[in-house]
Amino acid sequence: MDPFGSLPEHLLPPPPPGRAIAPAVLLAFAAGIGVVTDVALSGAPGIGLVVAVVLASAALIALTLPSRASIVFLVAGVVTIAGVAVRASPVVTLIDLAIGVSLVALGAAFALTGDPFTATARAYGVRAGSFLRWVPTSTAALASPLVHGAGRSAALRRTLVLIVPVAGVLVLLLGSADPVFAHYLGAPLRAAPEELPIHAGRTVVAAIAFAALTTRALRPVDDTRASSPLRLPWDAGLEWIALVMAVTTVTAAFVLVQLATMFGGAQHVLDQEGLTYAEYARTGFWQMLASAGIAGTVIAGAWIAGARRGSHTKRRAFTWAALILVATVVVILVSAFRRLALYEEAYGFTWPRLLGHTAVVALGVLILCGGVAIATGHARWLPVAGLGVLVVTALALTWVDPERFIAERNLDRYHRSGEVDIGELAGLSPDAAPTLVAALPTLEACDRMALHDRLAAEAEALGNTEAGASWNAARDRARAALEGLPPIDDITSDC
Repeated sequence: MDPFGSLPEHLLPPPPPGRAIAPAVLLAFAAGIGVVTDVALSGAPGIGLVVAVVLASAALIALTLPSRASIVFLVAGVVTIAGVAVRASPVVTLIDLAIGVSLVALGAAFALTGDPFTATARAYGVRAGSFLRWVPTSTAALASPLVHGAGRSAALRRTLVLIVPVAGVLVLLLGSADPVFAHYLGAPLRAAPEELPIHAGRTVVAAIAFAALTTRALRPVDDTRASSPLRLPWDAGLEWIALVMAVTTVTAAFVLVQLATMFGGAQHVLDQEGLTYAEYARTGFWQMLASAGIAGTVIAGAWIAGARRGSHTKRRAFTWAALILVATVVVILVSAFRRLALYEEAYGFTWPRLLGHTAVVALGVLILCGGVAIATGHARWLPVAGLGVLVVTALALTWVDPERFIAERNLDRYHRSGEVDIGELAGLSPDAAPTLVAALPTLEACDRMALHDRLAAEAEALGNTEAGASWNAARDRARAALEGLPPIDDITSDC
């Protein structure tokens, strides 16, 4: 059976009707999530943001009663976002948030109908795109209890009579019991007038986003069209098979040259081009990475266009050409990884270069997954495999602690060669602070002074950062390390 196809529409079971939720209940949950999100975003990303996502996911589960597969996505999103409370790196934070929020949104998209573990890539696209049309509906649902509440004024008054006294007494008691709790309770009241629109805007946007997720999760989505085979130009597939063969020929020739150069058989070519082997090995990384991406796109396009459907000869031609192409692309990616490593040995580690390594590994895994799909003839698992690669990549970056890794590798290079880019070290986040503080005594005077000034400024900035919702393990460790920052009085040279 075609892995990109589906059962005919008349054989599919009817979708379950959408569940209903009272607008007042949705407003109460959304307002609470909005307030928590505003508090979490009032400072640097930290534990508060994780708490906000956990509460939003828990509220989504309570209101929508999603499927088990949907809950798996929600939990995976929360685990990924938890990295913002572990690392202080802006890059890691951005990656964790982007992937984590996407997983939570997809969990809501599959809450009522569909199986995210067997859905096609186009079905994912349909469900992800359906969120936008629920924003006006969810906004109207949030406003309806406020706009149409006149007829229920008696019920509203009774509700307020119950809530205000009890909640007010609890706030007073707990505020007097804990000064820290009282501090956070009074924080919104102490905000400058010009900051109030910012707080209100964040609260409203977060409330509408949660309402849109919930409203979307409560309605079934008809993505049967997205499960049917996608039609591309030249749908017979012969042209695509020819394209796969042409790309395979080019990449195979490139790989042969790589192997010949690696074993010294093309030394005369290097001599003619005026390159040393080290110079040769440090060039072409991004071109090779782009070429691998193009080759993978060609394989996917040929599969979708039906290159493996039809006669036995046609299927065999596509399968063998595509598998050879996968093998050559893997060799190209290994070569690209090696070239980038040599480049880093010569010039040091930076974030773009580390992300280059990450991209090579992730793309290599995806290409290998495509090879398995081609060999087995089943590809429905590829979309969720791609998401799995993204989640594992984000978790791996969080676990590795990239900025500490960059600092340690550059300092090792400094101790071997005496060369270091102080600007690169000074630009690292608090994740690297403990490593840099420990390495200060080993640096030359001018380098030590420049880095000391940067660490002193970071210590002052961290000293002005409140804990609470912005608490972060990396910043906490950096603060402790910077308290022991050694004096700089022994530097006497002109720098």
